[in-house]
Amino acid sequence: MEQVLPIAKQFVAGADGGDAVGNGLVTAESDESVPATVERIKGRIRENGLTLVTTLDHAVNAASVGMELRPTTLLVFGNPNAGTPLMQASQTTAIDLPQKMLVYEDEDRRTNVVYNSPAYLAARHDITGQDERLDTIDSVLEALAGGDVNRSKADPSALLDGGNGVVTAAGGESVDATADRIQSTLQSADGISIVATVDHAANADSVGMELRPTTAVLFGNPKLGTPLMQASQTAGIDLPQKLLVYEDDSGAVRVGYNDPQYVAERHGITGQNERLATIENALRSIAIGQ
Repeated sequence: MEQVLPIAKQFVAGADGGDAVGNGLVTAESDESVPATVERIKGRIRENGLTLVTTLDHAVNAASVGMELRPTTLLVFGNPNAGTPLMQASQTTAIDLPQKMLVYEDEDRRTNVVYNSPAYLAARHDITGQDERLDTIDSVLEALAGGDVNRSKADPSALLDGGNGVVTAAGGESVDATADRIQSTLQSADGISIVATVDHAANADSVGMELRPTTAVLFGNPKLGTPLMQASQTAGIDLPQKLLVYEDDSGAVRVGYNDPQYVAERHGITGQNERLATIENALRSIAIGQ
């Protein structure tokens, strides 16, 4: 029923955003506040012709359930011309797209901007033949982040050694039907909010490209996610949760999601095993429809 997809063991340029090394994150420090930095990045997103999908204020969501979190805001944005070829090369890349940029205030009150290194995504999803495109994406992300970026030279193979952290299960009769079923389940669940639904295939078609049916549903529950970010704020780049519904090259419908244990290892989160198990059980149940 389920599997963790194989990984590509490559060196990845990243910055250590938590206690883990080689976690594929690039970091830039901002001399402005979190809100001011967020607005600056939004402006640069518009200037570069990118589409802002959503802005998620993790700290506000934490406060809505009576929890505290230092200022932490996620920007989700994309460009089908850049992202579609990566998903054509490896469909599971869609679980990390659209692009994300996390702006947060750390314990020393410094404002940091972090994003996934495109080289990390290539290694995680075994993308080949896209080096020039990945370099272009990296340059754009660096410009959006602003300032001098910090890239660790650590080898992430220890993180990826047990698999790339994408768990997949069999879906339903079609991508649309499975995505509808998942959204209906989420809408009826207490404490869960759907943040966005991204039809990657429709976005590809809008720029004259083809992609097999591929839909990502982003959703969250602050009561479960906030403690992970309290343990390591960079976990906010992998939250909210995502369920990826796609038709693979054999015509089978699959549902994929990030293994919570992988996310914990990536961001150096400890002492949350019970919560991680709860999240894993919920994701599996929603994915397979039980």
